[in-house]
Amino acid sequence: MCFISVTCRVDNDCFLGHICLHNMCIYGCHSDDDCSASESCRDNRCVNPCSDSPCGPNALCTVSNQRASCSCRSGFVPNPTAKVACVRVPGQPCTENRECPAGSTCLDDACRPICSSDIGCLGNERCDLTSGVCKPLCRRDDDCRSGEVCEGLVCVTGCRSDSGCPVDRACINSKCIGE
Repeated sequence: MCFISVTCRVDNDCFLGHICLHNMCIYGCHSDDDCSASESCRDNRCVNPCSDSPCGPNALCTVSNQRASCSCRSGFVPNPTAKVACVRVPGQPCTENRECPAGSTCLDDACRPICSSDIGCLGNERCDLTSGVCKPLCRRDDDCRSGEVCEGLVCVTGCRSDSGCPVDRACINSKCIGE
């Protein structure tokens, strides 16, 4: 196979879809304007902005105006982090297992997905083998939902102080207890 090198001084000296780089015509781009609407220009190449996985766990990446856009699918809500991740919608309130959908159990007054290993959980969750439910991963309390704290890299129901409890309860031994 033979490739013909075309020398150039400006882009107009090159074929459509090619640019003049270092006095040689190459297939590529100088800016996003040289690419299709679903691609952006990076290192003189038109690429899909979603190809380098800019979104966090469980997030969907779509291209809009040559930029990656992260969103959550149905049943998930955004979890503000450096990379937009999606976490499960909080489980419906419950008092007993029969109030929960199949594949869930009632734990800490909420329906939670049942698991026997990490394989049954999402990428940003771990299976708590003690309770048999998937729990979100965390590094600090701010990564967890309201009413949860970060313990051993997973979010668990609890509190650190009275301010983490409803006004009619106090935080005693990391649990909100009625006064």
